[in-house]
This record gives sequence, structure tokens and C-alpha cells, in this order.
Amino acid sequence: MKIKKMNKINKNKERDRGFTLLEILVAIAVMSVIGVVTTAMLFSALSWRDKLLAMEQVEESNRVIRRMMERAVGEAEEIEVENNTLRTSKTGECWSFSWQDVTEELTYSHDQTVDCVPEVDPAGELLPQVVRVRDFEIKMRELSSEGKEVYWKMEISVTRPLGSYETEFEQTVINFVDEG
Repeated sequence: MKIKKMNKINKNKERDRGFTLLEILVAIAVMSVIGVVTTAMLFSALSWRDKLLAMEQVEESNRVIRRMMERAVGEAEEIEVENNTLRTSKTGECWSFSWQDVTEELTYSHDQTVDCVPEVDPAGELLPQVVRVRDFEIKMRELSSEGKEVYWKMEISVTRPLGSYETEFEQTVINFVDEG
């Protein structure tokens, strides 16, 4: 009877020993791999989110610039383009757009007074701070039909913490002034 009790005691001691060093190392390795994979997936998802937000901001910025400049040029009675600055005016409405190459900002002014004059150096910010306008170019040419063609091209970029987006846009607006 004593022998049976001894065997039971020895079996219980084997079970109470705990984990071996190898078992602990394998568990740590598995948890590390799971942690790295999870972190990589989270980082990838956040990067895609930031890239999509940057794309959305670039596209919206292009829409804002396009609408405002189309309105300014399309309805203008007078148009002047000089040194990457566009100034337009009609009775009771004046617009100015100017590209600041050092800060990469497109500034503007809009005045709706009767005797307005387009500002030479507009200071209003047209786009959010994260939006940069690079390589802005604006040209105007007289048309044989007494109209004017205004062409602009620009590169718009947005940089976010985990993603960025940059693309180029160009637009042409034709203005036919009916003075009669």
C-alpha cells in the first residue's frame, strides 16, 4: 500500500512543476508574431485612411478653385493676368487670385461693392493649411472673336501623418464679353 501512495505523490509532483523554458519561449514567440501582424494591419489601415482623406482634400480643393475661377473669369468684363496673378472685374464684383510660390498657397479676394477694384496682393486663404499648390501657372490669350481664353495649371498636394496625395489639374475658361 505504501508503494501505491508514493507513485501517486510522484505523479502529482510532475503535474505541479509548471511550464518548461521551451514552452514559455514558444508562447512568447507566438504572441510576438500575433502582435507584429496586428500592428502591421493597423498601420496599413491607418495609412490607407490618411491617403484616402488626402485624395478627398485634393479633389475638393480642385473643385473649389475651379468653381471660383470659372465664375470670376466667365462673368468678367475685364481680365488681367500677370505674374501668376489673375484679376477680374465686372460692375459690382471684383476677384483676385494670386499664387505665393514660397508658401505654396493660393490666395484670393472677392469684393462686391459698386466701384470695386481687384486687389493687387490678395490675402484671403482659399484652401486649408494642409493643402499645397505647387507649380501654379496661369495664362491668358485674346481670341479672334473678341473673347479671352484663360488657362491655368497647378499641382495640388496634401500630406497627412501616414499618407499623402498629389496630382495635377488644368482648366481652360473662355470669356466672351457682351458689351452691347
